[in-house]
Amino acid sequence: MRTKDLMSFMELLIRAQRNEQRFGTAHVYQSTLNRIRKYERSNKMPFSKLNREWLKGFERQLRFEQLKENTISTYLRMLKAVYNQAVDHGLVVYMPRLFKHVHTGVDAKRDRSLEPEALRKLIAPSRVLRGNLEETRSIFLLLLMLQGMPFVDLVHLRKCDLKNGVILYRRQKTGSELSVTVDPEAMAIIEKYRSVNPDSPYLFPFITASGWEGYRQYQNALREFNQSLSFLSSLLGLNTGLSSYKARHTWASLANFLGFDKKLISECMGHSSLKITETYFKAQGDARIKKVNQGVINFLTGSF
Repeated sequence: MRTKDLMSFMELLIRAQRNEQRFGTAHVYQSTLNRIRKYERSNKMPFSKLNREWLKGFERQLRFEQLKENTISTYLRMLKAVYNQAVDHGLVVYMPRLFKHVHTGVDAKRDRSLEPEALRKLIAPSRVLRGNLEETRSIFLLLLMLQGMPFVDLVHLRKCDLKNGVILYRRQKTGSELSVTVDPEAMAIIEKYRSVNPDSPYLFPFITASGWEGYRQYQNALREFNQSLSFLSSLLGLNTGLSSYKARHTWASLANFLGFDKKLISECMGHSSLKITETYFKAQGDARIKKVNQGVINFLTGSF
């Protein structure tokens, strides 16, 4: 990797991510590269051009195109990650605080969790739901009852990950290992919608393949799930949009509302930003994690 061209280096990183079957990361890198190409109106850009002035101009252009703040932050964070890797490879001299004056944080002003009234309507709908809408509702609640599991992790659960009422799996995003005790309400949903294909290793029928084809199937499943959630939200009059990730935010908000320790909540969700805390709870955390999730489930199932 001796290229001094930013875009060529990004292409190398994207190929490496795809070879490692990290298709989600490759997709975000590719989207960032496409935005840079559009801004530069070129397929080439020397690393020497990447300075504070260029970054501010790129940020202004993204904002001019009316992208959401978190989307802008994602592109800039990916670019920062690329820059750091270029520094590691000796392709560019490290410049302190290069990204300090552009937006690389997460906009937390907008609450992404469901309000109690919307949650009650979802748990006990005022009308009979049939077919895929009832499945969508059930899967959303299942994500809630599995410690706010991301949809991508649910999709990739294997049949062997579920044993004796416990799901043991590795997060797709971070690779961290998580254990989730499955409540009877959650198990009933799993049994209802689990895959009946004997040739598929996956617990649910969202995908049947691995590699690039599996990633394509996951993207299709995610798109269909979010479209169905959007329709379900309108149908039930929730006065808020629904998305697969809203289940994760809602679980965290409920656990916090119920008074559980924030560091323990972070461990339950498999966040990698509190590694020391995760190590501290590792030896004694299983029973406590089960208690946190059971508290959320009790709150939910008390309204069934």
